[in-house]
Amino acid sequence: MRAADIRIIARDLGLISALVGLMSLVTLLVAIAWGERGMLFPFAVAAGLSFALAAVLYLPFRGGAEAQLKHGLVIAAIGWLLVALLGAVPFFMTAFSSDPGAADVFRDYGNAVFEAMSGFTTTGLSVVEHPEMLSHTLQWWRSFLQWIGGIGVIVLVLGLTPMPIKPGKGLFFAERDAKIHPTISATIRTMWWIYVLYTFVGIVLLWGIGMGMWDAINHSMTALSTGGFSTMSASMGHYTSWGIRLVILLLMLLGAMSFATHYHLLQGKKLNFRANFYQARWLVLFGAAITLVLLVQSISGSSSQSLASSAFQAVSAVSTTGFQTESLRSWSEASKLILILAMFVGGATGSTAGGIKIMRAVVLVRGMGWWLSKTISSPKKILRFRVGNERLAGEEADSRVQGAAVIFFAWLVCTLGGTLILMNSVPPEYTLADSLFEVVSAQSTVGLSVGITHAEMSWVAKLVLILNMWMGRLEVLPVLVMFRAIFRGLD
Repeated sequence: MRAADIRIIARDLGLISALVGLMSLVTLLVAIAWGERGMLFPFAVAAGLSFALAAVLYLPFRGGAEAQLKHGLVIAAIGWLLVALLGAVPFFMTAFSSDPGAADVFRDYGNAVFEAMSGFTTTGLSVVEHPEMLSHTLQWWRSFLQWIGGIGVIVLVLGLTPMPIKPGKGLFFAERDAKIHPTISATIRTMWWIYVLYTFVGIVLLWGIGMGMWDAINHSMTALSTGGFSTMSASMGHYTSWGIRLVILLLMLLGAMSFATHYHLLQGKKLNFRANFYQARWLVLFGAAITLVLLVQSISGSSSQSLASSAFQAVSAVSTTGFQTESLRSWSEASKLILILAMFVGGATGSTAGGIKIMRAVVLVRGMGWWLSKTISSPKKILRFRVGNERLAGEEADSRVQGAAVIFFAWLVCTLGGTLILMNSVPPEYTLADSLFEVVSAQSTVGLSVGITHAEMSWVAKLVLILNMWMGRLEVLPVLVMFRAIFRGLD
């Protein structure tokens, strides 16, 4: 890699490091508000380390060249690893305090990194058995990681720093698929006011319907970000009120829909809303289909879940949130495989959700029919490939289908590779379906678990799931570009 490329990448990684420092300072205010003095030192150290690293990376290269998309992809890949390592510091240091409680599991730095990666990637798999026993500050930190991770680390950095439009554009498209407005800055502002508005509404609704204010704040943040961390060990199983669960369902669905859809809905732009509602419609239909199949499984006697439980877990899986109302370990293999499919597909492009995305799934399915028609048709005949309101032909249609196929193939390779390693790293009572379930949950940043994820699992299992979370959040491509840059450069 050329020195000029390294300078650009180092400079922008410095800004990302500073973000973790800023998050740590905000969390210090939470520790002060709750009177948790033991939390001050860990977060002060995390802030100091983050800002020191930011200074080392940013200051020497702050006048460097503009970042292009190729730089943005590498920055995204390394940046998400960096924030997990820095975000793990408060977890790790808290474990050595005078009364760590449930945070004692973080004496193993691998557990701390796992929790931080799961937080920033909005996965929700956790090594903490009893989160209700954590300090309020650490409960906030877990939720805060997911809330920031949901909107995107790089998107937040671009919103907080006066970066020129061109390098901002390169970084933005490394993490997001499309703009709402012609400019990056206007798009980021719109995304943020929608995100903050929905979070506030979620807090008010949850609190008004009977959830405690502190739990309402945390669950609104982690539901909208499709993260799934809970302040309770039983997750949504702790709350028997279906009023609370319905609000959580609404927040999960909102998080799984694109920001463009929300913007045009809130603005009352019916024409644009119809165009962007295409993904939302498929998302709802897919979720309903998964619910129906799970219910049939229950009626046939192969599983025991109710309609309500089936619907909640289907939405939790499709939205890639990961809240659970009950243990999934006892569910039938067929029901687990159905949830695996739901998690694999995931939510809408341009949302906070993970998975290969509902739009890519639609493109792949329709693309097969289009490709067959193209194969048997006359070469002179122009076949148009329709996706939503778009009508594509020729190279443009080929590119759209091939792009979806490449992501699908890369996703499949990562999933199968992770499953093969994990199934040889867990106790024999876990089946192949269990290992596949856990890996897809990590890869699609969901957080549903059949029990494999816990503090005492082997370091190999932790590493595999960490890598799957990382690659899944980035949708694989930036990781491939990063390795190419390391071995062959960016030219």
